[in-house]
Amino acid sequence: MLSARKITLKDYKDTVIIMTQNFIVTNIASVIYVGSSEYTEARTQFNSNLGSNELVYHFSGDSIVKLGDKEYRMQKDTLRLMAQGEHGCYDVTHIRPGYCIDIFFNTNIFPFPKVTVLQIKDSEKIGFLFKKIFNLWIQRDEGYYLKCMSVLYEILALMQIKNYLPKEKYEKIAPAIQYISENFRTEDISCEFLAEICGISYSYLKRLFIEKFKVSPKEYIIQARINYACDLLPLKLFNIKQVAEQCGFRDPAFFSREFKKYVGSSPRDFISRYKSSK
Repeated sequence: MLSARKITLKDYKDTVIIMTQNFIVTNIASVIYVGSSEYTEARTQFNSNLGSNELVYHFSGDSIVKLGDKEYRMQKDTLRLMAQGEHGCYDVTHIRPGYCIDIFFNTNIFPFPKVTVLQIKDSEKIGFLFKKIFNLWIQRDEGYYLKCMSVLYEILALMQIKNYLPKEKYEKIAPAIQYISENFRTEDISCEFLAEICGISYSYLKRLFIEKFKVSPKEYIIQARINYACDLLPLKLFNIKQVAEQCGFRDPAFFSREFKKYVGSSPRDFISRYKSSK
């Protein structure tokens, strides 16, 4: 096990990417899932001349990415955007195994810094979208490419939007956010109960959730459960009924319907397709 160099996530102060001008995505070249057992060496070198822009979301693990004369720490919920072209040295020192999803895409112009690293605070939405685009890409059902384009644009838009709530407003819903995080796997969570522990009306709770997360409290809970299911299913440690139960769904049929609605495929198809694809 390698020791981590003194690069911390506190170094990444930006919470959004500043776009210098409008752009269009001209194509998606590929979407790949890189599993935790993909690279066994302590250090891996990559082609420093990227043929496409690379957008990477790290769901777990710990590594140091060296690009030219700069180094970046990649840990859980860290996002890296790299422009097409030459980057000089491009190698990765693996400290702790983890997995990530990479999207390779091209644009008419690249209106972002050449290399940007963000630590995503509200990771549920963006992490879920990365899983969704990968699933759509490998599933390749009719219309998959345009669906992937739509999801990529949504990811890029979220990277530019700081869903800001004044501190006093965020503190009003903080008890609900914490309660969901700690209990979504084991309880039927009532939205009215969430409003009660926050000391506000449900209509106000819902308004603040939409302002912050762009979804209602009910959708936020379902999204957290589906996101967790996306992590459990590829492990193949539990059958689909057990995964549903582990994620807080009492009815496996309802779980399957919601999973397909949010992810675009059934849990069974997701298991067979969600594997290291590099």
